[in-house]
Amino acid sequence: MKPFDYIQPRDLAEAASVWAAYGASARLLAGGTDMMVALRHGAVQTDMVIDLKRVAELGGAITMAGDRLRVPATATMTALRDYLAKHGFYPALQDAAAVVGSIQIRNRATLAGNICNASPAADTVPVLASLGALVEIQGPGGMRQRLVDKFIQGNRQIDLGPGEIVSAILIPLP
Repeated sequence: MKPFDYIQPRDLAEAASVWAAYGASARLLAGGTDMMVALRHGAVQTDMVIDLKRVAELGGAITMAGDRLRVPATATMTALRDYLAKHGFYPALQDAAAVVGSIQIRNRATLAGNICNASPAADTVPVLASLGALVEIQGPGGMRQRLVDKFIQGNRQIDLGPGEIVSAILIPLP
């Protein structure tokens, strides 16, 4: 594995600034379950890893926001599965979140990371696309939203511009 720098920004402004400064030579880490394997095996190389787990604006509880479920970018698959089971929402998404990796992976992996990884094997993406879920993106130009199926533009390709960071996933109530 090639050595890289690592930062844990405390707020979105700092994270976006570092991300914009490093550009394509940096990687964002929310859960990191796929990225760490790719780094270890040399499939991905980077000069900087920006760990988003402590960015206050990207965390918090999974909540209802009007007529949508709001899943913060750093919410784990375990937290999502548990919330959905408790409230009886989205059984297909609950099942998808429950089969992502092992228990250890689900305790670290995030829904936002599953989407941003843009893997054809992503367990949650087909369900999110069928539900009309939106990706909430914060960046230098403010906040914007994209449907999951428009945000993912191909294998490992997403619609994320310079300095932009996924802040949440918004899922409409059925």
